[in-house]
Amino acid sequence: MSIKVVNMVPKSLSGERYHDRETSLTVNATNSLQIAASAFTPEPSGRSLAPIYVSNDGGDTWILNPIVPALNSPGDTFDISLCFSGKTSNLYAGILLNDFVEGQTDLNILRTDNYMSNNVMTVIAEKLDVDQPFIKAESLLDGASIKDRIYMAINDFNNAPKTATIYVSLDSASANPSVSSFSIEKRNTAGQNMPAVRPAIHSDGTVYAAFYGVRSRTPLNNRDSDYTGDVVVVRDDQWATSLNPFSSLLDPGDNIAGRLVASNVTVCWRNRAFLGQERIGGDLAITVHPKNSSIVYIAWTDKQPNSDSVLHIRSSKDRGKTWSSDLLTLPNSKNPSLAINADGILGLLYQQFTDKNRWDTHFLSTKDDFHNTEDSILATVPVISTGSLPYNGDYDMIVAVDKNFYGIFTALNIPDLANFPSGVSYQRNSDFTRHKLIDVDGMTEVPPSMDCFFFKVT
Repeated sequence: MSIKVVNMVPKSLSGERYHDRETSLTVNATNSLQIAASAFTPEPSGRSLAPIYVSNDGGDTWILNPIVPALNSPGDTFDISLCFSGKTSNLYAGILLNDFVEGQTDLNILRTDNYMSNNVMTVIAEKLDVDQPFIKAESLLDGASIKDRIYMAINDFNNAPKTATIYVSLDSASANPSVSSFSIEKRNTAGQNMPAVRPAIHSDGTVYAAFYGVRSRTPLNNRDSDYTGDVVVVRDDQWATSLNPFSSLLDPGDNIAGRLVASNVTVCWRNRAFLGQERIGGDLAITVHPKNSSIVYIAWTDKQPNSDSVLHIRSSKDRGKTWSSDLLTLPNSKNPSLAINADGILGLLYQQFTDKNRWDTHFLSTKDDFHNTEDSILATVPVISTGSLPYNGDYDMIVAVDKNFYGIFTALNIPDLANFPSGVSYQRNSDFTRHKLIDVDGMTEVPPSMDCFFFKVT
């Protein structure tokens, strides 16, 4: 196994000091040299666009391509989730825009057939009052043509109190695509579901989604609360084309759509610096085996006596009907992301706050449900106060293409090889001897900030 880690900030932006968090990444399955990524990174020239990171050489080098719409300024666009389709080079995105007129967040679902082009992405749908889009795409043969389909999980307040929602487009590459909205929460909630809703798609038409079913809330102050409920998985067996989609998986306890993977789970919501300068609010990840849609894994975080953010991993080998006990638990951990490669190896990306006041970013792989593992630390960085939340962000990303894993995470950018045990290369000007960032002039020191880092595991 070999690991490559790359600081993604281009050399021409060596003076940047943004908080590049909330990372997303996607690899073109038809050409794995083509990779697109995103973070909370403003457009450098200040135009009313937001950029994505693009690479044409497998992640060795990156540039910013400002093709994402913004309403008024680059900082108005956030929560950008990206995904290439399965058999075409179409790139899809779900983004949030700060709509100051409406006082809400505005969702745009976007498309481009050329991620390196300067043309602004096409808006194919929009919706007000939503949070945290997370998009997946697939392609299938339809006669002699290939048809793209997108599945975007989101917290949609228009569906309150059952806010866990999936947006589906079965013709997303067409000139006028149709988009349908399905609330996937079928039980009562305490006002809403948690922000994280995550989809996973198999090429045979199986679509899974995971969410937190919130049943009660204990107010603390402001938005700081404890939410108690269930970790729920739903499934659709026909690309969500049936009259009652996402109802294929019933729980044996109440015969309602949505299998309860874990019950009486308490999630802390702390909208303030808490765990190593991070806010916390419950994290989710789900993945399905690329060669067997019966095999699915889920990760979530919850509150336990020893930690307010404990990471759990469980698996199902029968399409979500029954679930294992915890295969792995990790205290003080967040931002899990899961992927399974063509050999059936499960990859887990997560970040853990240590007793040394550091954030460690791990890539952990296993062939046998964590009985044996290979653990690599991609970054181990000290915590500094940035005055910005979230600190690392609410999620990061790992994907698998054939046998390889590709991923992205946020970390403190001090150039010190001791902070990157698996090695690292920087595009931006840096002095690894003095552990300093250097501006574009080659002389001026730049204070540390949070950058996004790409990695590839071969």
